Amino acid sequence: MSTSGTNGISDKSTAGIGVDASKGSAVENPANKKREVKTELGKDDFLKLLLTQLQYQDPLEPMDNTEFVAQMAQFTALEQMTNLNTTMTASQAYGLIGKEVYASYYNEEENKYDEIQGVVDYVTMKNGKPYVSVNDVELEYGDVQYVYGASSAASDSSVNQAISLIGKTIQAITINDNLEAEGFVEGKVDFIKFVGNTPVLSVGGKDVYLYEVVSVSQDSLLLGSQISAYINDENMISGTIDDIGIVNGDELYLLVGENKVTIQDISSVLSALSYVGKNVASADVEGIVDSVVIRKGVPYLLVGGQEVDLQDIK
Repeated sequence: MSTSGTNGISDKSTAGIGVDASKGSAVENPANKKREVKTELGKDDFLKLLLTQLQYQDPLEPMDNTEFVAQMAQFTALEQMTNLNTTMTASQAYGLIGKEVYASYYNEEENKYDEIQGVVDYVTMKNGKPYVSVNDVELEYGDVQYVYGASSAASDSSVNQAISLIGKTIQAITINDNLEAEGFVEGKVDFIKFVGNTPVLSVGGKDVYLYEVVSVSQDSLLLGSQISAYINDENMISGTIDDIGIVNGDELYLLVGENKVTIQDISSVLSALSYVGKNVASADVEGIVDSVVIRKGVPYLLVGGQEVDLQDIK
């Protein structure tokens, strides 16, 4: 027998989604929630499908080896296409350096869309995506709507030269306003920016002009390298290169411990250090290079206790 409520309406059990009266809010019905459908499959989605297929395959009739190899080949091709697309996008972004652009982007701080126009100062990579800097604002490359043309700097071959140094290790002697050697900078080029129309390399937060670069050594570093040297042509000292110094405006020296070792140039020392641990041969000597020794500012390779001039290497 059913019971009646205060209004004479029979109480009935209700099936389905209910209401939490204590919170005063309805629980959303999942059936009413719009399902997001992906229109494109990436390499990660493809790999998940392949792994799922392997997981639930019939053990009595496993996937044919030929079919598996074919699917793996498709996956490899997809991954290569993805990597190529990333490389091309980054290359296109670097091509905007020095050019005036217009972009529409979402300003997260002000929670609105903004417009910006200016010259691209540099490009940086974040999580595999290129970002362009315009008026000190870093924008996704995809936010750029128009490219108005190259500035006078962009047409200069020095821009291409600067771009080619991004990611490489350089050594540079910085010059002050009086055109005197001021200091030594070494490290990887993080990005390039513009001072006026002149491209400037950013190395560990320091600005380096192209004319200040004295060597490009890929991943080789002068600082921290082990080296030996003759002091006063008699006593030989050994140690790590702690610093590079400059005296009289243009004379270079390596600081090894408390000793100052004069050198003629940085490039020859770097070249000599690159042979350490490698097999070399000259007219009189052949063997593994043990270390490098500096004598009267000139680097020599030590091979089995004998000094070998770089110019004598075959």
